[in-house]
Amino acid sequence: MNRKERRRQDRFDRKLTPAIDDFKQKAIERIHKTVENDVQTMLDEAKLTSTKQACEVMTSVFAMALNNEYGFGTQRINKLIQRVRLQLECISGGLVTAADIRHWCFENKINL
Repeated sequence: MNRKERRRQDRFDRKLTPAIDDFKQKAIERIHKTVENDVQTMLDEAKLTSTKQACEVMTSVFAMALNNEYGFGTQRINKLIQRVRLQLECISGGLVTAADIRHWCFENKINL
């Protein structure tokens, strides 16, 4: 390649470089947004799963304690679990807050 051809190629490359850089930047941004959304979705799913597991464990522990200590049968425990689920739905629906429930426990001298 002679000098004239090198200069022509250099001018051509300089014209294309901004367009290529812009294309690369947009592609990187699209990939970044996609990955960010995927990670957020995975975090939300992990939070939901861990919350459900924690609730199941706590409910199981309470059911076992009520059965062992006070002789609650399956029917009474199932009614209690339904009532607890109703209270949790009230919290998630915004009808009552967790702070309200803690305040009720404090007023009734229930030590958590």
